[in-house]
Formats: sequence, structure tokens, C-alpha cells
Amino acid sequence: MRLVGRPSEAEIAIVVGDGSSDFPRIERALERHNDNYCDVSVYLPTRSKDGKGQVQGPAIGVVGVFRHIKSATIRHPPRNFVIFIDREHLWEAENRGLGVEGYVSEKAKEHGINVMSVTRLSDSTYRVCGKVGSKGFLAYFIFVGNCCIEDLTLRACGKEVEEIKGPGCCKRYKEALRKLPWDERKRCEYIAEGVLFQEFSKALDDFRKSPCIN
Repeated sequence: MRLVGRPSEAEIAIVVGDGSSDFPRIERALERHNDNYCDVSVYLPTRSKDGKGQVQGPAIGVVGVFRHIKSATIRHPPRNFVIFIDREHLWEAENRGLGVEGYVSEKAKEHGINVMSVTRLSDSTYRVCGKVGSKGFLAYFIFVGNCCIEDLTLRACGKEVEEIKGPGCCKRYKEALRKLPWDERKRCEYIAEGVLFQEFSKALDDFRKSPCIN
């Protein structure tokens, strides 16, 4: 794939629903495999001077992602997105007994976005086809880990991990990851970045089929 620093040059924009801290991990995952999918151009915000694609402020999570999608879809192409977002942001959906499909549709509707369909591609990856006004968009939500990228990292290299859910679950996993020796932590991160790319590949394979009309 071609990783580019301008949205106008890309077919797909990367969005991270957890602020800036996860960006370096996702960038490494994509750069390590950029000899795959050579026909697809991907906008990586870390290569941009303005950092567009980073969900900031108190509205991170699914709500922040849809605010970003709405703004970006109105302003400029691409209108295809891959969103990496910690699974802890689904806690409200689980607490209310909503599935991912219902929760995503509800939050999109709150922002005036019409969701046409939500399709499960794997336990982690969902395709969302929708419209902002008359403009269509395609978004792939990749929900990372059982809680966050840190618990995914620990599990990926076989560490025994206590099951923690709900708001703030990620803090415990970050602490556990920091306690690992540096070389062991880097080994775990390397393995986890391969897992991230596997989910990203599922999105790209589906994208090639043109599942939504933009």
C-alpha cells in the first residue's frame, strides 16, 4: 500500500479513536506491511502536518469518531475510513445490552448521520455504510483488544492477563505492560502489531469489493 500525508492523495483515511498515544503503534503496523496491497493508497495522519484523523478532546471514542467522519465527509475526500478504537469504548453498549450494530447506529443518528448498514466482518472488525446528507461514506471500525491495545499486546505474546472491563480498564493493562523488561515489551508490541495488521487486512480485502456506493 502507499502511505501518504495528504487526504486528497488517498483512497482510505486512518482514524484513531483514542487520541494520539496509539498512533505510533498503528503506524508501525502499517509500515511493516506496506509492500502488501500495493493498489491501495492510505492517508496516515502522522505523515501530515495538520494531523487530521486524530480524534481529540473529551469526545474520543465512538462519539468522537462520528463527529470526525461527519466533518471529514462534508469537507473533503477520501470518504473511506479505517478506525482503530479500543474496545473499552463499547462498555456503554454492553452495559445497556446493545450489540455493536445497534450502538454504532444509535451514536451515528445522534450526529445526524444516516447508517445504511452495519456488517460484522470478524469479532473485532465491522463495516459501516452511511450517508452525511447526500454524501456516502464507508467506515471500518476495528475494536482493539478485549479492552485496549495494551491488553491485546500482553495477550499476543502469551502473558496471563486478568479480565478487566468497563471504563478505565486500560489503565491497569498499561501498568502491567510498563512493568515488563524493555526487550520483552518490544517483542510483545511487535507481535501485537501483526495482529492489528491482520484485522486491517480484513478491512482492505472487503474494501476491494466496493461494498458501499460512495
